Amino acid sequence: MRLLRASLAFGLVTLACGKSDPPPSDEPQVDPSCIVEGTPAKHDIVGEWLDVEIPGAVCADGSPYRIFVKYTASSHDLAITFEGGGACWDYETCSGARGQRGAANLNGIAPDHMTALPPPLGDNPDAKPWGLLQPHLGQVDPDVATSDFHQVFFPYCTGDVFAGDVSVEYENPDGEPLVMEHRGRANVKAALPWIRDEFPEIGRLLITGCSAGGVGSLINYSLLRSELEPLCGFGLDDSGPLMSEAGFSGLMLNQVRETWSLDGLLEELDGELGAPAEEGTKSDMGHLLPLLSRAYADDRFLVTLFGRDLNFSLFSYQLFYDDPPDEEVFRMWSDDTTALRGQIDELDNVGYFMPAFRPDNCSHCLSLIPVNQLEVPGYSGRLLQGKADVYLGTELDDARFDDALEALLTTEPLPRAVETPTTEDAFSSEESLACR
Repeated sequence: MRLLRASLAFGLVTLACGKSDPPPSDEPQVDPSCIVEGTPAKHDIVGEWLDVEIPGAVCADGSPYRIFVKYTASSHDLAITFEGGGACWDYETCSGARGQRGAANLNGIAPDHMTALPPPLGDNPDAKPWGLLQPHLGQVDPDVATSDFHQVFFPYCTGDVFAGDVSVEYENPDGEPLVMEHRGRANVKAALPWIRDEFPEIGRLLITGCSAGGVGSLINYSLLRSELEPLCGFGLDDSGPLMSEAGFSGLMLNQVRETWSLDGLLEELDGELGAPAEEGTKSDMGHLLPLLSRAYADDRFLVTLFGRDLNFSLFSYQLFYDDPPDEEVFRMWSDDTTALRGQIDELDNVGYFMPAFRPDNCSHCLSLIPVNQLEVPGYSGRLLQGKADVYLGTELDDARFDDALEALLTTEPLPRAVETPTTEDAFSSEESLACR
């Protein structure tokens, strides 16, 4: 249950998205053109995560790939979420030799991926129960704007931000080479027929993810949007921005472009989005968001991140700039995100919500619960009961992440809000080391 209800006081004019005017109300309204008429289809099991193995789809180790679905009884709306979890592009990052700079779940996805609990709530010490970690999935906050959406979750086990379709052999200096199936994009394509059959009528389609999943949500937006044909489309990239290759992120982006053989994908995206050569993703991956904005001018998009992110920023800079100290990382991140906001300011249907700092999870991913609160007595119990305050630390002026999400999905003004970090927005030396 939400303990703080912020007023959506973003101080902006409503962004025009070509939709009809809603009826007057004090509450945020869903655009009537996004509402499917008729009774939603009935499902035997609602409110529980079910796993669906996708034929032909694989994780990095070649094991079978599965997605997860949770049905609702009351909606034609669908949220598709891409899991976060780093990336890998050489033997060290793909083998785990570089510690924090690596990728999640490379050895496969278990059927209880969404629900397995760590001690003391469960018996799996490695469990990361995604169904509880991200409140917009509808398990821990009955008031969040997506609580009555159908949910489809793409777990992450390919190390390629859901962009790849290539097998890569990484040379091991001490033994057998490491073969990785970077098949993230191929897995999305393989899952599409099942999703299309299960959800033939979609009102609002939200495509989202945090970190690597945020990048994946952008890369696969046009594919999902065009194939599933919802009445209305919405994109939320949380803490996985595709920066311009002309900025400090360029070295990392050039590395993954080559390693994951992305030129074919980028040509495909440019063709889907009608991009002129000099303005396409083939020339700069940072062009993707503007291309999506213009190709889907009636859709609405939102980018969220923390100004003191010490996770995605390190992935972008640490291995390419000789392990710079935190303040240098933050300077590069500030330059890249400032350029990103300037880009967004030119787009009528894109907003941003960027608080300065949250002291847990390396100030990364607003859509996650505040994980440091799990150490507070009683918080886990309240979380499981749907009574915890799940967006602590995402405040910016009079609004929070959940308010920004609600604005995105209704006719409210899209936020364009940023908070300038202060000297107090810093990690201790121990916290910084843990992030690195």
